[in-house]
Amino acid sequence: MAATFTVSMPAPSASRRRRLLADQTQNIILAAGPASSDGSIREHYSYGSTAVPLAQSNGGNVTVSSENQLSGSKAQAHAALLTIGWGLLIPGGIMIARYGRRWDPLWFRVHMYSNVLGLLMGFGGLGLGFDLVGGWEAPSHKVAVHRDLGMAVVVLGFVQAVAGFLRLGKDHPKRKYWSFGHQWLGRSAVILAIANIY
Repeated sequence: MAATFTVSMPAPSASRRRRLLADQTQNIILAAGPASSDGSIREHYSYGSTAVPLAQSNGGNVTVSSENQLSGSKAQAHAALLTIGWGLLIPGGIMIARYGRRWDPLWFRVHMYSNVLGLLMGFGGLGLGFDLVGGWEAPSHKVAVHRDLGMAVVVLGFVQAVAGFLRLGKDHPKRKYWSFGHQWLGRSAVILAIANIY
């Protein structure tokens, strides 16, 4: 979608109009949402704002293209993948490890598969997130914080997966240190993930 905004300037000459526009910007709020049958927007999701320098306009006409802004379906897929992966599967896998040990060895398989699936969903959601904002550069501070927390969560999750595959045997003298680190690294990742979801 593209929109054109016209700014009317009462200046008597084109040169004076250009000077007036030189230091001015117009803030545009970008939002999207589903439309009802009559064309009105039922609800919308704000994706921030952008400042358009009026000096770059053609006589006061400014064209803003929103093709690189967050799209509804990608944003929903991003949210769904990460909410299910990091909000349900991984916390569920942790709960199984904490309270389901009486079902040995089934608890371990459920713990491992649910966490691996949650981590894979995290990688998919992370990729969608970068696609939504057009790469590493975030369009706003709020998105930058969300991006950085998300990256930290996925890195911690990846370290957890590697640590899980390199786990020490139950009789190893340093197993208690490995277990302590594995548990608290996992808990930290989930706490950051849930904070990032909300």
